Amino acid sequence: MKKNIMILMVLAGLLTLMVSSVFADEIVIDIDNLRTIDMGMPVVDFGYLDLPKVEKYATFLTLATFEGVLQHRCMGLTTLCPDLCGHSGNLAVFSIDKNLAYGRFHEYGDTRSELFHVLIKNTISDIPLVPQNIYDQITSLKNGDKVLLSWNHNYVTINGSSAPQRPINFIYPLTESQAGMINEITVLPPVADTSAKLMKYSVFVGRYEGIADSTADNAGNSVATFWISKPVYTFYLADFMTLAFQFRQTFDVDKIDQRIVNDIKGLEVGSFALVAYRVDNFFAGDQVLAEVTTPLFVLPIPGYVPGPDDMAIIDFLVL
Repeated sequence: MKKNIMILMVLAGLLTLMVSSVFADEIVIDIDNLRTIDMGMPVVDFGYLDLPKVEKYATFLTLATFEGVLQHRCMGLTTLCPDLCGHSGNLAVFSIDKNLAYGRFHEYGDTRSELFHVLIKNTISDIPLVPQNIYDQITSLKNGDKVLLSWNHNYVTINGSSAPQRPINFIYPLTESQAGMINEITVLPPVADTSAKLMKYSVFVGRYEGIADSTADNAGNSVATFWISKPVYTFYLADFMTLAFQFRQTFDVDKIDQRIVNDIKGLEVGSFALVAYRVDNFFAGDQVLAEVTTPLFVLPIPGYVPGPDDMAIIDFLVL
């Protein structure tokens, strides 16, 4: 009898650990049900559960500095804290140098901050708490390395249980010169403009096709064209999963930051670059007055050779 009670107690403890590891505030994904798209974008397959409700509270695209991995100790007061609760372990810390795209879509959405941290492994398992490719990228970084860092603040309800999740969308290492170029760029339109709402931001590797006069209108604007070779990450503000086929991206060089124009003109036709842009809608009440596409940076990638996963076909939406 005592033996059976002990077995039940152990099983109950394990169940508690499983639930806490899935729904804890700093755990970003359920590793047992992870699949990863080529770009490194985490997607959770909840086929064994009811379809989760995912509410987007905020999204971030930043220039950040890796500050290292710290040993985090849970300060909770449960009987399992600090060593068996799943909330202690290796904490990766990034300081935020610059916000490139920030959208807050709910009154409880995270505001911009000077730090971002994520628990990448806890004390009760050797399995990373973030997707394996994200874990490998973080553990390969050195203190002081500059990166592009993107994450979401989501509020997820699964089988009646709700909790915040902050999944990392991607980490892209930068050289010091690349980080310096990004840091000097003025982000337009201003993120503080209350009449503007971030609708989309996207990062991709593109092949530069040159600058030509636009044929879309009679304004005679000069347009720079990039064929999308490898989507890195795309965020849409949308309430449903969708796929938007996009083969190229153009920018009106008469309406964008002159420093970015200079960067574009410095590219050789046929060469590759890492490109990021944002799309904002400007409102008057509920009416959209204008949609503005703003490139955030254009960074040359010398010697880039398209690999087997390069394909100029698709943007992925992440809820």
